[in-house]
Amino acid sequence: MAQLDRRRPAVELIPEVEVGCHWCGFRGRETVCTSAAIREQHEWLCDFHRRRLHPRPSGAAPRNVLADRAEFTQGYATDVVACTSCGLLFRTPRPRAEAIKLAYERDRYGRQRLESLHESQLEFYRSKVQFLRRRLGVPRRARVVEIGSFVGGFLTAGLEVGWNVLGVDPGEEVVAFCKEKGLPVHRGTLDELPLPPGSVDCIAIWNTFDQVPRPAPMLRAAIRALRPGGLLTVRVPNGTCFRVAAIWNRRLPSLLRAPLRAAMAWNNLLAFPYLYGYSVHALDRLLGRHGMRRIAVKGDVLPSLADTETRPSAKWEERILKAIWRLACAAERACGVDTVNIAPWFDAYFVSTRLHRIRRESA
Repeated sequence: MAQLDRRRPAVELIPEVEVGCHWCGFRGRETVCTSAAIREQHEWLCDFHRRRLHPRPSGAAPRNVLADRAEFTQGYATDVVACTSCGLLFRTPRPRAEAIKLAYERDRYGRQRLESLHESQLEFYRSKVQFLRRRLGVPRRARVVEIGSFVGGFLTAGLEVGWNVLGVDPGEEVVAFCKEKGLPVHRGTLDELPLPPGSVDCIAIWNTFDQVPRPAPMLRAAIRALRPGGLLTVRVPNGTCFRVAAIWNRRLPSLLRAPLRAAMAWNNLLAFPYLYGYSVHALDRLLGRHGMRRIAVKGDVLPSLADTETRPSAKWEERILKAIWRLACAAERACGVDTVNIAPWFDAYFVSTRLHRIRRESA
């Protein structure tokens, strides 16, 4: 079997800061997954994806081939715990916030991997854009900002429907990649953008909110920029789903554990490479604090990880496992439950209530 180079992080992240729940401030917690279990899951994940990639005659594989499959920025092993007050999942200890920011700035994927990610994410986000168009109902050209624009899949899909889009991301490599494709992306953070208050119709935070050590400043900047009644959409890994999967991962016999782990692997849930795992309830309470009201939630799976490096059999495995998970999400939705427990990911859509507050204050 070909030996693959492990992704070498540009910045070494050292988990050295013990943290409590950033939302409620409570320090009580219960362990969902130990650091030893996370380390074992990561080793299993690397081997899982190695066996699903095309072998190479030379015995070597391109650098960064495991990037965003099994090697992640938050790839260190720490405990995953749940707040005993509000249920928020988080990793502790974790690196310092400044080190995390620097790591994302210097993250490297390689051109080939960036291109394949752009193609899969463009296809994935076209349906998201259509859903947002119906929700926005803006007769003019909508102004949409994406926080954590990464490879620009959502921005490209937005341009296709005539939106005025703008992306913001701290990554040097991904911002340069987006600009080469003619996408308007600012390297930095949202609060550094000179956006007039109330000037944005929609702010999208796809696969980024869970990676921010302190989300409150970002939320304040987003809500300030949104027009009254504007939309905020947040896509996060499902903390409830990971918590349940972690229990079954311990209890199931090895024969039944393998399909569960494979499904988690194709959805980047195995080894939990995120700072936080939000439930719908926790996200509602957090954003409600900032004047946002949820109007919709949709369970989902991760965009395709397979590309030209992936064996055909592995591509089919990913499609089948994700199709099964989508059916489970649809069954849960059909039960009329106003939350998401089964889906590995979920999209939550919030509307700014600032207009209502202004009316109450002026009354």
